[in-house]
Amino acid sequence: MNILCIDYGERKIGVALATGPLADPYLVIRYQDIDELVAKLQKIVETERITQLVVGVSERDIANKSKEFGESIASKLHLPIDYIDETLTSFDARERAIAAGIGRKKRHQNEDAYAAAIMLQSYIDTQDESI
Repeated sequence: MNILCIDYGERKIGVALATGPLADPYLVIRYQDIDELVAKLQKIVETERITQLVVGVSERDIANKSKEFGESIASKLHLPIDYIDETLTSFDARERAIAAGIGRKKRHQNEDAYAAAIMLQSYIDTQDESI
């Protein structure tokens, strides 16, 4: 199963992929228009043969926006969707990047993709446990 995970933000998203048992950060997409974002995601879905979408959901008001975003994207990309708790994943991503010696600029540019990879790995691990 090829899975695409999104760390949702209102101006940018982090994207991670898994084509096997390990998640990898893929990229950060900055966007102003949802149609522009869908087109970019569609290209990734086709290129990477994505079969499952996972979207991180935080707390409070942004949680509802994340779910609405996920439902919209999933219907436009014609993919099944699951949600995962993204609480503290950005913090974890930052801490892991610092520990790995990744410089501040690169860390800041890719933090959302790193967070998406942490979420996706957690999702994969959870799926493996339920089998």
